[in-house]
Amino acid sequence: MLSDPVKLRYVNYILLIVIVVCNGYVLFGLIKPAVEPAIRRVIAPVNVLTGDKSIDEPNAVIIPKIQVKAVIKTENTPESMNDAVWYRPASVEPGKGGNTILAGHRFSYRTASLLYNLDQIAQGDKIQIIWSNKLYNYRVTEIKEVDPDAVEIEGQDFGERVTIYTCTPLWSTAKRLVVIGEPIHE
Repeated sequence: MLSDPVKLRYVNYILLIVIVVCNGYVLFGLIKPAVEPAIRRVIAPVNVLTGDKSIDEPNAVIIPKIQVKAVIKTENTPESMNDAVWYRPASVEPGKGGNTILAGHRFSYRTASLLYNLDQIAQGDKIQIIWSNKLYNYRVTEIKEVDPDAVEIEGQDFGERVTIYTCTPLWSTAKRLVVIGEPIHE
């Protein structure tokens, strides 16, 4: 039979292991959005339009600077943002002369945070949209923060463009970070 000090040492070791595992789980949840794009690039199929290894869908958005390669979901529900970028119902399809509006999460404990690094976008950066297996290229022309009730960002009186938005600052819903791109006609 083990003595009390030996039993106590074993209990301490077990508690230490439990604490290390729990802390590792929490820390992984915080760094997951930063490392997930690299993981997706390695394990995904190749898209025939762009040669991109992480998108093989009829509707997708690619933002090379921040390594976003995400499926665009068109269901008329905000839950579409849980594992993709959401094509807003007020949108016009790319190439049809209106405002293509996309929304997504920056951070979520449940799923990939596809727009986690959207705040790193700069004017002049490229955005690509694959829509019905056709490629559309855009150049970022404007970046701004607006209040959550600023519905004018979804307006259709701007001409052809793409509007992508998400919550900001990180882990908050206080504002919306809005990135606007104009089409590149090559």
